[in-house]
Amino acid sequence: MPALPPQDKRIVQKALQTLPPRLEQAKQKEMGEMMGKLKELGNGILKPFGLSTDSFNMVKDEKTGGYSMSINQGN
Repeated sequence: MPALPPQDKRIVQKALQTLPPRLEQAKQKEMGEMMGKLKELGNGILKPFGLSTDSFNMVKDEKTGGYSMSINQGN
């Protein structure tokens, strides 16, 4: 950034500090909306079988990073 005037350098530095948290916030919001839509889709597919996405548990294995799935018999 040596070619930038000092005032522009300050603007760029401020943007570099404020943008990452804003990007993360937007990413989390979009991810939440996407997961909600996927859940709605899953519930639509499972409904004819008397099930919903709430009928299943997903547990992450911290060692491998994989997931195991189980069904709740009470739902």
